[in-house]
Amino acid sequence: MILSIKEREFSKSDLGMLLLAIHCLAVLGFFLIGSGAIWLRASGPAKFRIFSVPSGSMIPNFNPGDLIIGAMYSWQNPKPRRGDVVFYPRRGQPHSLVYVSRMVGLPGDRVQVISGRLHINGVAVPREQVGVYPTLDELGRPTSAPRYAESLPEGSGRFVIEVKGNKGSFDKTRAFRVPKGEVFVMGDNRDNSSDSRDSSLGTVPISHILGHPVVIVGPTASAGSGPLRARWQPTLAPLVRTG
Repeated sequence: MILSIKEREFSKSDLGMLLLAIHCLAVLGFFLIGSGAIWLRASGPAKFRIFSVPSGSMIPNFNPGDLIIGAMYSWQNPKPRRGDVVFYPRRGQPHSLVYVSRMVGLPGDRVQVISGRLHINGVAVPREQVGVYPTLDELGRPTSAPRYAESLPEGSGRFVIEVKGNKGSFDKTRAFRVPKGEVFVMGDNRDNSSDSRDSSLGTVPISHILGHPVVIVGPTASAGSGPLRARWQPTLAPLVRTG
């Protein structure tokens, strides 16, 4: 399974999508200026890049075929915010291979998955099922998975899905202690994500984080074609702060 996201080069057939992306950035700029918002953790102006999503490791929040507009900058703050979605390269791989995951564990945290439930510092992260989500299994066949509203500590809530219930490869892990200066990342598609639960991949150094998604632009999730949509990525709030 391809897990990295790819920087997208636009063709003429993508003109409508490109115009929509530019519109989204213009609206974002208006929002930032009008609200008096400031960039967090940014050393200098952010550079925007556009990526395509080839896999489903972040379903239901990022879908295959989505285009992500990302703000790329050097990560300087030693206190990242739990729940942020971030871009990063993996250890020992070229920085041209960019991955996207959600930070669930911060330096010093003890992270473990027990029977499919995320535990942080010995406490199960609260979650509530909110229906089902149409997706694909490992063989590409249509299926559905329970969708949960998960509330991370500090009030950061996100949707996650579990295709295999509590029988996935990483639904029972040892307790991981997050090292100083690093974060523990997981995909929102908990049973179809290769992330920090895999000891061969491990945690992500904060210094390796490249930036944040800001806006998602792309085709409908169900068919990969049809009406375009643009939506604010749920991590917009951690990216900016007013006042």
